[in-house]
Amino acid sequence: MGVNVHDARLVAAMLSHKLTHILTFNAKDFRRYSEIEVVTPMELALIDAN
Repeated sequence: MGVNVHDARLVAAMLSHKLTHILTFNAKDFRRYSEIEVVTPMELALIDAN
């Protein structure tokens, strides 16, 4: 429960500052928030490789 509250507060702060993307190793916990785009380091590596 505590980690979910931390994630929710982080997303709330992101939205209040109009941030739309988060870079994280823990994508599964943030995918529940449809308001933000979750990006993992692996996804960035694949984009950079192309």
